[in-house]
Amino acid sequence: MRAIRRFVGASFLLAGLPVFTACSHPASESGHEQRAPSPSVGTTLLPLTDASATSLTSPDAASPSQATHCPELSRDPGWLGIDEGAPELPPLDDPDKNLTHFYERWAEVARGTAKRTLRIAVYGDSNMTMDGLTAMLRRAFQKKYGDAGHGFVALAKPWGWYHHHDVVHGFYENMWKAYATTTAPAMDNQMGFSGIAAEAITPGALTWVATADGDAPIGKTASRFGVYYLKRPGHATFEVRVDGKAVKEIDTASSGTASELGYDEVATDDAPHKVAYYAKGTVRLLGATLERDATDSEGHTHPSVTVDSLGVGSLNAWALARLDTQVNRAMLTHRDFDLVMFLVGTNMYALEKHHEWMGRVIRHHRAATPNLPILFLAPPDITMGNNGKKTDPRIHKVAEQLHDIAKEHKAAFWDFHAAMGGDLSIVAFRNKKWAQADLIHFTDDGSFFMGRRVLLALFRGLEGELEKNPTLGCPR
Repeated sequence: MRAIRRFVGASFLLAGLPVFTACSHPASESGHEQRAPSPSVGTTLLPLTDASATSLTSPDAASPSQATHCPELSRDPGWLGIDEGAPELPPLDDPDKNLTHFYERWAEVARGTAKRTLRIAVYGDSNMTMDGLTAMLRRAFQKKYGDAGHGFVALAKPWGWYHHHDVVHGFYENMWKAYATTTAPAMDNQMGFSGIAAEAITPGALTWVATADGDAPIGKTASRFGVYYLKRPGHATFEVRVDGKAVKEIDTASSGTASELGYDEVATDDAPHKVAYYAKGTVRLLGATLERDATDSEGHTHPSVTVDSLGVGSLNAWALARLDTQVNRAMLTHRDFDLVMFLVGTNMYALEKHHEWMGRVIRHHRAATPNLPILFLAPPDITMGNNGKKTDPRIHKVAEQLHDIAKEHKAAFWDFHAAMGGDLSIVAFRNKKWAQADLIHFTDDGSFFMGRRVLLALFRGLEGELEKNPTLGCPR
């Protein structure tokens, strides 16, 4: 029997509200707040207001000392899987240097000086619901820097095709209500930052995650399993089962009248595991995480990279904006990403509202993580309604809007459409079996190709930053 280690939660009072202590963390030199330590099991994370999200920075943070020994950082691009003969790669457009903190964190991981995992999130529409592009990024980063675990995965499957690579996940469909911010939204919009949530509709409802099996290149072991859930008046308990054994029961009833964010984590040996969540009444689960410490060839553990795939079918600006709730913001604060990318646009029809809605989304994320690096990607090529004869001109208009929105909010932008090959490139993808016959959706091969393109663009951005600052990521 494997030993299960449990932790005791802790909280403190700030402005009359109980707030998780790990939300107080000093700002880094670049102005981006450093990640909160992993929460204790049983800790409840209460909604953060805009004021409290920025007031938790410690005034006693020590000034960094001068850089000392700086481990070498390899710039060998061999691990990127560069595609010969691919279209010319457009550069990242980042005039306000919003990605600098991300590059610094990446350099820390590459030099072996990082103190915590580098976390990337990618929002996208139906092309992202099969974790293709994000799986490629995750595999590349973790092959290079070590397997840090799958990261986040939803605990419901709102569509039959929804799945992630290098992890096993499932639920008994007839026992749960599967919420999705686009096709089946919860009236309260409290679906977590992924826009997908599972609510038990009968006692005995079961959902689960497990480490990868078969020939998966990563994800075959994990040692930390986290679960996000909603605390509400009158809600029930759920049981956490590790490899078939019940290890704890979590009460999701809140003490007050407002909803709260709950988080719990079970730590065990680094090995293959299946963790199931067994509802004993009405509970709402907002997602799970699988993580571990990466290990090098000599057996030393060190931080690496996780990539959270946040795909929702038909995702658009409005569906993202409706997630702006205090509960979701607390969840974002806790996960504390180092880079958030948005690959949306194919389903964005209300052109006159995009600036308002995406502005709300950006403010929401940066209230949770100040100075968060954000990268907007132009939507992929589509030829909807004309049988592949002409690229839909709406795509160009949306791309222009997203570029303008990025400039307005000092975020970065990248021309994903040009990286595909420009107009009618989706037809070329279909002919290579990189896209499906509908000329909208990628196959895994097409998603992996575009994942390599995104990775190469980010790597070139890192190289440019290193040219200006050769000691980027060095210990201080």
